[in-house]
Amino acid sequence: MNINCEMICDLLPLYHDDVCSNSSKLLVEEHLQNCEACRKELAMIDAELAAPHIKPESEKAFKAVSSAWKKTKNKSFAKGIAIVVAALLVIVSVFHFSFSLKTMEGASMTGYIDDGDICLVSKLAYSTNAPTAGDVIFARVEIEGQVYDDIVRIVALPGDTLSIENGTLYVNDKVNSYYGKGTVLPFDMDGTITLNANEYFVMGDNQSHSIDSRSTSYGLLSNDEIKGKVLYVSSPLSNPFIEETTASAVN
Repeated sequence: MNINCEMICDLLPLYHDDVCSNSSKLLVEEHLQNCEACRKELAMIDAELAAPHIKPESEKAFKAVSSAWKKTKNKSFAKGIAIVVAALLVIVSVFHFSFSLKTMEGASMTGYIDDGDICLVSKLAYSTNAPTAGDVIFARVEIEGQVYDDIVRIVALPGDTLSIENGTLYVNDKVNSYYGKGTVLPFDMDGTITLNANEYFVMGDNQSHSIDSRSTSYGLLSNDEIKGKVLYVSSPLSNPFIEETTASAVN
């Protein structure tokens, strides 16, 4: 086949990159054997497309930059890890200072908090606001010389009057909505009680199975005995990895 130099020159870049077909490659090689001009053209292409030579000085500089970059990368990674660890420590410290996890023991709050339920307690809930009626609280109570942790509900506040008549709890002459009529046991209560300043009357929701302010051994609570407010209650079945901490050993 008679092929002119112009066609061969068009094929030379492909021939150089070894991407032309076998038939084209044979044609180019056959033509190059007899054509000095095309051989020079191929040599020029080889020179232009050859990989640039890196001088030893440049190679050393490149290695130095690469080494410095790797060191910076390692330092940045270590710094990032340190920041993450510090942030986690801050979060854990804030949580420990502000909250605690308590596990309910006993049946005194059954219906709202069951035996084994995990309670999230805010330690700072009453640092600026006073407890209110209806709050479920975590308290530390001394009974006959022994200290117990307990979870109960605040029923009456300082200044309130309350009584239990025919199984019905009255606070300020009104039926308390947390407990059914005719079901409340008076225990040691007799007549009407008026709470003084810094006195809180507390009960368990499952009042027939609760030792609380109705008993003289338990008595009324003070602000110092109220350690926090229960914010959230969860079954341990949905939180199997939370370490349990005893929250009630009174009932």
